[in-house]
Amino acid sequence: MKNKRLAVGCLIMLLAGGPGLGFIGWMIFGNHSRYVTGAKDHEFADPSAGPIDYYENRNISGLQVVTYAVAEDEFKPFAERHGWKLEWKPEGAIIPTPAACAAGDFSFKPLGPCWYYEDRRSNGGGISVAFVPGSSRAYIYKTSR
Repeated sequence: MKNKRLAVGCLIMLLAGGPGLGFIGWMIFGNHSRYVTGAKDHEFADPSAGPIDYYENRNISGLQVVTYAVAEDEFKPFAERHGWKLEWKPEGAIIPTPAACAAGDFSFKPLGPCWYYEDRRSNGGGISVAFVPGSSRAYIYKTSR
């Protein structure tokens, strides 16, 4: 009798706990991505920015990849307000694009000569910011992992 109650209790825990753990795993590691083109605003975009394209995945990675057109004299003060100390990189920088991420390609693409800022954390997270004067485009890559 005691073994039967123990078995029933374990079965109830398994049936109730399994889906709960599955749901938690899905929330943390699942694909909660969205890709938007032509947005009017974004937290990483200057108010004067042109159409904004971004890819976000709101799971544990906290990935955000943003690009938009903006004038250099408008982007630099915006970057300064965010604490992004841009430095000139004549050799260029590499950052993924929102369109590539939406297609499942998370590889970094060369941008060419640009103003650049990077802050990396020991866990691999951080932010990379690039502004390419030749195309007047800003590129921002941020991840929490």
